[in-house]
Amino acid sequence: GNKTLTSEIPFFLSLDIPNDKHIHFKESVRFIGMASNLINRLYINDSPVYIDNSNQFSFTLKLNPGKNITKVTAETLNNTKQQFATRILYLKDYKDLIKGVKGIREIQFLATIGLLDGDEDGNFRPNTPVTRAYLTKTIVKALELELPEEIDVFFTDIDSDNPDLIYI
Repeated sequence: GNKTLTSEIPFFLSLDIPNDKHIHFKESVRFIGMASNLINRLYINDSPVYIDNSNQFSFTLKLNPGKNITKVTAETLNNTKQQFATRILYLKDYKDLIKGVKGIREIQFLATIGLLDGDEDGNFRPNTPVTRAYLTKTIVKALELELPEEIDVFFTDIDSDNPDLIYI
């Protein structure tokens, strides 16, 4: 006839930044949140995350262009693991793609999947006329055509040191 009462102890993990389905424009993202005292260890994509004395944590993760699914694993004091995932879309961005540029989202999507390129200085130059060379390179990439091992220059208006020569 003895009865034992069970009590519930609150367990929580709060991920403040980033939210699920987050769209990000930089190569890395910082995870910021809080954990209860019942969490012994915390991992993001299997990398250990330090939880400070006030139960807060911060962790920086490098992203790949496109979809990133991050696995967050919390290990409790009794070695039970709780997992959840957060989805982050890392879109390539350029310094000169500012509000009001026509087709900004399309440019970001196509750059993220590797079809469009910006300049080495971090600009896309959305108002620059499209050249035949740039269009040819984009089509070759979109169709995933095999690139030749040796290059012969057939066009008199294309220099042999042109970085897009292999696509042309």
